[in-house]
Amino acid sequence: LVSDIDDIVKYLFGDHLPSCPNDTGSPNQFLLSRLSNGNDKSPLRALFLWALLTEHWQLARVFWYVSNEPLASAAAAAKILWSMAKHLEGHCLQVETWKKLKEQQRVWADRAVEFLSVCNGHDPD
Repeated sequence: LVSDIDDIVKYLFGDHLPSCPNDTGSPNQFLLSRLSNGNDKSPLRALFLWALLTEHWQLARVFWYVSNEPLASAAAAAKILWSMAKHLEGHCLQVETWKKLKEQQRVWADRAVEFLSVCNGHDPD
């Protein structure tokens, strides 16, 4: 799956992914360049996306936990993982990867709902 990350990121983000200053054409290089040159206002977001796309689930959870946008990040993670799993549907050689992606998609969707429920529980109105 790691070898397909660039294609998957392009598929998921389409034209919304800005080009890298050196324009290598690689989304993976784009994320790394944003981290290294300090242009990203939210390097945690880039690290979070990198961890998701490279299946570093525990690391993604750490970056999510310290992010300023936990609800948006969890919802985005669920959508990204859902799209990745949908992209793999029908590829009989990728069944285990597909199962992992679906499982993680459910985890992140549940995390978003749980976060929203906690926020609603603390709302005085």
